[in-house]
Amino acid sequence: MRFSSRGSLRRIFLAAVTGILLAIPAGATTVTVSRPAPLESLSAAGDVTGVTEAPAGAQYTLVADKNGQLVVRDAQGNPYQIAAAATDYTPPVVTAAAPPQGYAVEHPAPAATSASSNPLPAAAPPASVSTTSPPAPMPPSSPSSAGASGLAPAEVNAAMGKTFFSDQPLWQETALMVAQRIGLGLEGRTQWEASYRRYLSGQPDDPKAIVLANGAYCIALYADAQDHPTSVLIAFANDGDFHGIGPIAANIEGLAQSLYSHSGENDVDLRNEYQNKLYEMEATFEPVRIREQRSLTEKLTSLFGAPQQTSFGSDPTTREDTLRWDWNGNSFLLTCQPSKYDLLRIVPTELADKNGRSERIPRDDIGHKLSGAVEHRPNGDVIITQLPMADQGYKGYCVPATWERVLRYTGVPGDMYTLSRIGNAGFGGGENGLEVAKELDKTLYDYGRHVEIVQPSHLDYIAVRHYIDDGVPIFWGVNPKGYDPAEQRYSLCDRDKDFDTWKKLLDQARSTQDWSPLPWDGGHQVLIIGYNPDTKELAWTDPWGRKTSERWMTQEEAQHCTLGQYYVITW
Repeated sequence: MRFSSRGSLRRIFLAAVTGILLAIPAGATTVTVSRPAPLESLSAAGDVTGVTEAPAGAQYTLVADKNGQLVVRDAQGNPYQIAAAATDYTPPVVTAAAPPQGYAVEHPAPAATSASSNPLPAAAPPASVSTTSPPAPMPPSSPSSAGASGLAPAEVNAAMGKTFFSDQPLWQETALMVAQRIGLGLEGRTQWEASYRRYLSGQPDDPKAIVLANGAYCIALYADAQDHPTSVLIAFANDGDFHGIGPIAANIEGLAQSLYSHSGENDVDLRNEYQNKLYEMEATFEPVRIREQRSLTEKLTSLFGAPQQTSFGSDPTTREDTLRWDWNGNSFLLTCQPSKYDLLRIVPTELADKNGRSERIPRDDIGHKLSGAVEHRPNGDVIITQLPMADQGYKGYCVPATWERVLRYTGVPGDMYTLSRIGNAGFGGGENGLEVAKELDKTLYDYGRHVEIVQPSHLDYIAVRHYIDDGVPIFWGVNPKGYDPAEQRYSLCDRDKDFDTWKKLLDQARSTQDWSPLPWDGGHQVLIIGYNPDTKELAWTDPWGRKTSERWMTQEEAQHCTLGQYYVITW
């Protein structure tokens, strides 16, 4: 069964956190957020204690301007920090006053750039450079800000088209600040890692980001527990995001399924129209990708010199041939797969030297780590709370995005683009989950993990609790049309704030719900992450961003929409 359900819009939210009251002088300045941006909550000592996102239009009272980072408070007096570039704040001409006692002034940060994807003026294209000649040895990294080849960060940024680098080594910076500079939003954060991501559809109202004078559909930044960057992924032409192919493929699939139940001339005509458009896009994809591959190779070679021909990937299943350029402790890895994608990764040279392989977490340590990710709530919820997010976007990447989440959770390298190649995704996405599991079992073996097929006779909390108690999420194939009853309940009640009303709605649903077969809405892969033995509910999470990181439905509804496909990663 191929899963190809598409993503939904991400909802940016502002979480309330407890803080201290700050004394603000009369006539204090009010700053308004001009675009959604990371918002760091602060302790009395000025330490960052958490991060959310401030929505556009939110207003705060200014406390201090710390060289482009504003210390602000909300209406309740809670202190935060936000980049000045994300607000309407204009620094006064006079010298800014010192921040109040308890807030340490940081070293000046590079000015944050706008999140706009408008390109920098393009330089004249360099002369064609052959990549088939023997690779030239790369000089050792220099500790100076100018880098090994004499290039300063500003020169590299100008060629890249975005401010990826500052005078501070990328891997020692705060990922939140890097994300702010290049216009990424927080995708998710756990106690072990964080990720920031932005998709660009390539449509006129959402142009691609211009990087190395080519259009990028996705930029992702990954970070460790201390919020130091660990890698950057830039997806150029790829068969999932290409010109917003996902919704078109989803429409074809939906119309095809509707024709099984009734015959409609309009549906046939519309399906053929979509199908012809898909064929046209698929026919143009590879020539575009090849031209882009040539352009990216030439621009990186012009900037850094001849590349090394090497590979990247922790095992034969995920390993890919790549061209590598080193500069100032950073390795630029260009991976180009025919008829699939052009990807550029920026990783520490030490990781590139190890071909991307991370340290294996011992069996006892991984068991302790995952069981510690389980939260037992007063209302009876038992739920895994530390699962990373990987937003699949508008393409049919539910399988590879879900796999990326679980691999990162269990300490195994992987990203959805590489994983889509393993799953033989069609143009626009769509994979067989069990086939992907079979292939990745080889990857997991090297890390002391393996795939276990789960075959419950009936889907209820008793069938899943053993795995959830150990912190093991369950891969689950569903018909997302079965989400409707749960979504209706969420529109009526906030489960977190009014659990008594929620339970009454559950009782009503069980007594009135229609259990007739569901109309087909495409196969979709999610993760079961929790259960409640009192209300007999199951919790699941979708790869659609933080909005869908935790949702609940009755076990009867889960049984109603299941496609009967379950497996886990265990050890």
